[in-house]
Amino acid sequence: MMPVLELELPGDNGAPAMARRAIDERIDDGYDEEQAGTLLLLVTELVTNAILHSGAPGATVLLRVIAAPGHLRVEVHDRGPGFEMHTPKPRGSSGGYGLFLVERMSSRWGVHRNETVYVWFELDRSGH
Repeated sequence: MMPVLELELPGDNGAPAMARRAIDERIDDGYDEEQAGTLLLLVTELVTNAILHSGAPGATVLLRVIAAPGHLRVEVHDRGPGFEMHTPKPRGSSGGYGLFLVERMSSRWGVHRNETVYVWFELDRSGH
């Protein structure tokens, strides 16, 4: 599978908006309006988490979007040490909803831990 999009983002507050713009410009119309909104929301959450919580302040973040038959896979790579996957719970009014939303709204998600660490999610296309 070849990436539809592979983009290195700056490690700052502008990264989520850059990611959304890039996805809006390049992702095909295989998603209805609700799914497209979900895609943009979840990308925003993972990129924001990578910027704020990776343990690598200011380091670039890699966004990779891969189209596969029946679904779209999104990976967000950062240079931090990673974390152990768990069932996320919202933490309250000060934030902490990112992974909770990813877990609830994506078709599948996880944390890849090998030579690199990244968080990924997949969204099934309508009718699949």
